[in-house]
Amino acid sequence: MSQAQSSNPSSSNRERFAEPVACKKCGQHGSIFWEENAVGNRTSGSQRELIRISNGFHREMERTLSGDPIVACDNCGERLPDGGLTVRLKP
Repeated sequence: MSQAQSSNPSSSNRERFAEPVACKKCGQHGSIFWEENAVGNRTSGSQRELIRISNGFHREMERTLSGDPIVACDNCGERLPDGGLTVRLKP
């Protein structure tokens, strides 16, 4: 995946990250894609913004304790745990 260009100059310097995910209940695999945001520290809120979820998962309305959106499996409805491995995407 290549980094998308944006008409908003402030977002052009933002890093994008991919988080590989797997459902503990049914084994469905996918990825969640994040972009860093302008928040200065974690106490002010999430430092990343959800920009895309691969097929097989969806975003729910609630948020995790860390402030991230809850992501759940389309196949069985299992919610993914808060946190996880995040890897940097190459531009």
